[in-house]
Amino acid sequence: FLFGALAALAMMGCSDNDLNQENGPQIAEKDGQVYMKVSIANPQSTGTRALDEGFENGTDGTENENKIEKIIFAFYNDNGNYVGTSTMTYSANPQGDNEFGDATAGTGTGVEKILTMVVPVDVNAGNAMPTRVVAYVNPVKTDHNAADNLETFGKLTRDATQYKDGAGNFVMNNSVYYAGSTMANGKPIVTVDISEALKPTKTEANAKENDAIEIHVERICAKVQVTKNASNLEMNEGTELDDAIANTDMKIEFHPTGWALNATATSTYLVKQFRSSPDSPSATYNEVNGKFSENKGGWNAHGNFRSYWCTSYGYGFTDYPKYASEANADDCPVHYITYNDVNNANKVWGAHDYCLEHTVQSVGVSPAAYTSVIVAGYYTLDGAAQTFYTFGEAEGSGLPYIYKENETDLPKLIEAMAASTMDIYKKVGDNYEKLTGNELSNVFEVTRPDDLNDKPSRYVYLQLKSDLAVGTCFYEKEGEKVDVTTAEAEVNASLLTGTPATKFVDGAAYYNIPIEHYGKNASNQVIYATYGVVRNHLYKIEVQGISGLGTGVGDKGDVIVPPTEEEKYYVKTQLKVLAWKVASQGVILGE
Repeated sequence: FLFGALAALAMMGCSDNDLNQENGPQIAEKDGQVYMKVSIANPQSTGTRALDEGFENGTDGTENENKIEKIIFAFYNDNGNYVGTSTMTYSANPQGDNEFGDATAGTGTGVEKILTMVVPVDVNAGNAMPTRVVAYVNPVKTDHNAADNLETFGKLTRDATQYKDGAGNFVMNNSVYYAGSTMANGKPIVTVDISEALKPTKTEANAKENDAIEIHVERICAKVQVTKNASNLEMNEGTELDDAIANTDMKIEFHPTGWALNATATSTYLVKQFRSSPDSPSATYNEVNGKFSENKGGWNAHGNFRSYWCTSYGYGFTDYPKYASEANADDCPVHYITYNDVNNANKVWGAHDYCLEHTVQSVGVSPAAYTSVIVAGYYTLDGAAQTFYTFGEAEGSGLPYIYKENETDLPKLIEAMAASTMDIYKKVGDNYEKLTGNELSNVFEVTRPDDLNDKPSRYVYLQLKSDLAVGTCFYEKEGEKVDVTTAEAEVNASLLTGTPATKFVDGAAYYNIPIEHYGKNASNQVIYATYGVVRNHLYKIEVQGISGLGTGVGDKGDVIVPPTEEEKYYVKTQLKVLAWKVASQGVILGE
């Protein structure tokens, strides 16, 4: 199940914008305590209806995913104003009103009850009685004290390190969903109605005839697991690629070295939200549902007390980076990693990792917007790891040509790049003859200018050698032959407009797998909610093989910003469906 922050549930017909104020708020007559019986509940797969497939209760992860050691109950009145809190702490031998012990067994309708307890609620004479509650499980902050109403509370955030508390227990809060007779135009339910649950004594609250208020909680993070199917896909062991390159006389193998999550959210709302930006109001059910162009009716399952979609903190952001130099902008809501970071993460097949939820508003955003899995590794050519380049494609097959970084292949690469970029001439008597073959290697080098920040580091270009002698080579300008040494800057700038080669330093490369939430439609098109990661979902990605080259790495220390041309790496997601709700995805790297 799930934990750790805020959010809540409410009685089925009552959203947070429909608080009953017909007779005005009830006022406490004296200082003291009242009590309520509460069950912290979590949808499970065993013994429940309609939840037999697609849910996992954390047994595949760690004990801390499910452990509850502290709960803060934050109370609000009918006007949505903050009233106060009660804190409950776990104890093996509970004593006093503010401690709880082990879980109380019992199966409810569609949920597994995890904890049942009686919670003391402080009230003050003359103040409005609390009528709604939010549960913070394993809290990492107490900023609810500063959130003096539900509107402010809804904008509280946590950063990427705050999905667990100091002991490693997962932060959770109430699940959020749409429900009730006015659901179509209603707002999401965030709090739980306790207006009929408060009792004057602990004994009365705990009486058998008094049902517990159920608060359904979910973890504020998502979980990702990457496995492999093909037996020849061992880490660091070569997988031969028969159809990846145009060079028929060359053996190429890919050696996967690890995987890691990329473009992960740096912040999340404490409680799940449905708003287009941090400052916009919550959307109605119809407003959210209208964005699904295909039948995704299961995104809101009020019978299971939760929703399977949301708008994340960075949902409204659209200006994603195109290359590494743009990736560190202060306003970018996601974090990018480097090739070195992937290998340092030491993630093997079958391992899992966690991240904050991240969804986007449009199907037209850059591929850099999607949280993804990076599978990193290196290629060997004819059994050796080495730097190489790709340039051009074979006619018909579309497979790239590979050029090794040696005395044989580099002149061929320079000639191929020059043929598509610029003609260079030598003077023979009174005439000019075009340079060909190895002659071009005396004029050009394949490199990347140090100040070229607006192109990915894997792209390299032809540039003039810096030690060319005057009168040795010429280019054509306005019908005249001009000595290149008199216009070096101009020539080099022109060369940068040509088609670059792609560099694979030490054979390094990666495959980018955008994480699918609902996946593409029947026509294999990206639609609303195709990609995204949502809290309390487990995304299972199985790598089933490799087909084609990955993306070359020109600088292992540059952050990875997936380029637009990586559409070919997008893969299908088979969503199953819930405690950790499972989204499964099988991929062939390169397809």
